[in-house]
Amino acid sequence: MQGPHIRKIIALAAFIASLYALACRAETIQQPNGPPVGSVAPDIKVKNALTGEEAQLSSLRGKVVVMTFWAAWCPSCRQELPVLERIQEVVGKDNLTALAVNYRENPDSWGRLKKAAAAWQITLVDDQSGWIARHYKVSLIPHMFIIDRDGKILANHLGYGRSMNTELAAEINRALKVSATPIPEDPTAQTTASQPDKKATGEP
Repeated sequence: MQGPHIRKIIALAAFIASLYALACRAETIQQPNGPPVGSVAPDIKVKNALTGEEAQLSSLRGKVVVMTFWAAWCPSCRQELPVLERIQEVVGKDNLTALAVNYRENPDSWGRLKKAAAAWQITLVDDQSGWIARHYKVSLIPHMFIIDRDGKILANHLGYGRSMNTELAAEINRALKVSATPIPEDPTAQTTASQPDKKATGEP
């Protein structure tokens, strides 16, 4: 028979696990925070975590920007990153920039992934202080914003699942409008050598 102390520990562990799952999955039924669709995206400075290169978001006007907030401990985030890499490969950097903003983690905690990311085309951004996240009112991850060529928020997505791929492809194609290779309905249908592999992202 379990004593009251053991039962309390089990209950606490279950509660912590539920909070972890909520933070990571960020259930899509919840209305996402952040700048509303149609508003101008907050202008922030992003720093490439690999090269140290800095750029203002506003300097990317004329391109579609897909910006997602992620963390190495989040399984849904690790599933989303290869999709962004595939989208970046298909569309090309002349038409689209994919920004993967790390959410409030010490860079040492995702060092293995940074090493693998040297071959990626998406841009890893360090936000250990949470400065960028605060500007976009991000508190749960993964959290993605699609910003059109005019610098306005076209879509705001909280959470990620493969069922979302068709919707994401349609939204990005709408943002691209012209002069770009359209994204297939399922961006994961094809893979390339430069796509993040499961070992690098920590997937089982």
